[in-house]
Amino acid sequence: MNKYAHAMKHGIASLVGWFRFRSVHPEFAGELLRRRWRYFARREFIPGLVTPDGFVLQTPDTLIAYWSMFVERELFGREWINALQSADKPLVLDVGANAGLFSHLAFCFNPRAEIIAFEPLPVMVERVNGQKQRNQMNLTCVAKAVGRSPGTATLESPHGYDGTSRICVSGKPSGQTFQVEVTTLDQELKGRSVLVMKIDVEGFEDEVIAGGTETLSRTKFLIIEAHDQARCDQLTRLLGPGWHRQKLGSSDYLFSRV
Repeated sequence: MNKYAHAMKHGIASLVGWFRFRSVHPEFAGELLRRRWRYFARREFIPGLVTPDGFVLQTPDTLIAYWSMFVERELFGREWINALQSADKPLVLDVGANAGLFSHLAFCFNPRAEIIAFEPLPVMVERVNGQKQRNQMNLTCVAKAVGRSPGTATLESPHGYDGTSRICVSGKPSGQTFQVEVTTLDQELKGRSVLVMKIDVEGFEDEVIAGGTETLSRTKFLIIEAHDQARCDQLTRLLGPGWHRQKLGSSDYLFSRV
């Protein structure tokens, strides 16, 4: 798909999603659209906008992500959402939680869900815990990165902005850096079954998978980011047999246990 076709497809999804969202939240939809336009047109962002479902938009990243997730419904898939909504106290993992927007989405679908969010960036841990307290979520925020084996690693924020960070694998970190503790899924979950797991760790997915083979064998649904077909195929090989794959959004895939 060329860039013009991609832009048209994205624009249509955005327009349809906004009118759908507006039918439920008419006043807030208008304010959200104004904030989004203001950021893209003028690069102006005023933090602190509270959504009708109780999420606080503190950064441009959360504004954009909220629009994609709740307006355009990029991650929506009937299979995993129906399973989450009908389950009694299901376990949801949010690996690379950032400000906790996926955790919040899972909570909106099932307030009874137990959510474990992994996020090593200190300011984001604070925001995730703030959301937990504000909405009375059954959420545990583990302030660690997730990888192949326990230890420590350098977390880099290349643009000097607290919303974009990743584990430095080049040995030459850029931007602001933090030393963070690293854990593994298998160490943290210890035999527990997972209904839904989301992994978004800016290219570090291979390490997360390597340290979570047993946990993944007990996971029903996995949502993972892959920016192109080659990367998706690579992740499919790493996960191994027993998964059905389908595309959810522009760069996210749903893997379901068969």
